[in-house]
Amino acid sequence: MEELVQRIQNRSIIEEIRDNRLDTEYKTAVVATSLARHLCEHLECLPIGAQTRILDTHDYLQMIVPLIDEPPWTRRRKSSNSDAMIWEKLHNNSDWKEVEPCNLLRVTQSEAQCWISVFHLTCSNVCREKYALNVFRKEQILRLRKYLNEVMLDQLPFLTDVMRYMDELALMNVPEASTGQGAALLMQQVDRLRESIAKNKNWQEIGKWQFNSIYSNCTDAQDQDLRMIAEVYSYNEDNVGSLLDSSIPVEVPPISIPLTLAVIRAEVNDSMVDVYNLTPFEEEGTIMQTDGGKFRRTKLKLHCLFNDPFLFEKELFLEAFLSINDKFKTLPLNTSLSVENGKTQWVQMGRTKEDNYFIQLGFKVSRGCDVNKSLFSLRQAFVSHSV
Repeated sequence: MEELVQRIQNRSIIEEIRDNRLDTEYKTAVVATSLARHLCEHLECLPIGAQTRILDTHDYLQMIVPLIDEPPWTRRRKSSNSDAMIWEKLHNNSDWKEVEPCNLLRVTQSEAQCWISVFHLTCSNVCREKYALNVFRKEQILRLRKYLNEVMLDQLPFLTDVMRYMDELALMNVPEASTGQGAALLMQQVDRLRESIAKNKNWQEIGKWQFNSIYSNCTDAQDQDLRMIAEVYSYNEDNVGSLLDSSIPVEVPPISIPLTLAVIRAEVNDSMVDVYNLTPFEEEGTIMQTDGGKFRRTKLKLHCLFNDPFLFEKELFLEAFLSINDKFKTLPLNTSLSVENGKTQWVQMGRTKEDNYFIQLGFKVSRGCDVNKSLFSLRQAFVSHSV
């Protein structure tokens, strides 16, 4: 364990990316076995071209045999507490758990996916009619016969049919070499446009160009898509409805809000400057029932007007210009934020007897700022209207 911790601390960025890539590829391959099982289960419903690829071109049955013979979801390693060797199995396609040697024959989800695929590929009528056997395929399939014991049949009773099929196959005479291809005329649609676009392309050069021209010039803090995803999760954590006095959603059809644009202005060097444009996420809003009446609210997209995200000082002096039905409305704000609360802090602009529209802004303390001069970043925004 100490060696692993030291390796993780000393590895370079390239090594970390390679480790993450290897982990992602492994998890993707494990999930692919589940997808393959679904395809085998519904093979009769697939087009002839897909059936041919599964049975002949890619030969799913021959690919599954090594996965059962040498399972990649079972491993043996040294224990972190001693030099003793322990067995581990992959559970729920994500977690490695220690397994006692006496329980190694217990089938996990990943192992069951392979056996279910074998059952459909050997016992369904479509596969028996179209799968052309030869000596090599017969020998590979019969490698699985030794795993069909009473413990396995008790857990997966349908494997009784697979065992009977293999017993029959052991007595069957098959051709020396036969692939089954060319037994029938197969006509299918070809993606000519996709092939013409992807043909003769140097994908490594394209990847280097994209990295140098697109991704290298944009950090995570500047990536608007990442910020949008972060806003979705932060919205679930914080109670935005508290600004509406314990608001409760009302089960009514969504309605549109006529806001087309809102501009947030902040004081910079003793002058007011436009810092954010706010536009609705979608045309529909949600009606909220509060102690102060009904309001319809919609979330706003944040469009920073600077190259880097604009940071606000503790003392807020803002103005919001709303464009509603081609009419403009101004909402002022003069307040201060707290540096002690690490959660999203919400402020409102408007919401008086004369202001039917008001904006809710969520701020968070920006990381890496000086303690004596804390700066805040705008994370979320909502617009509401009394109805």
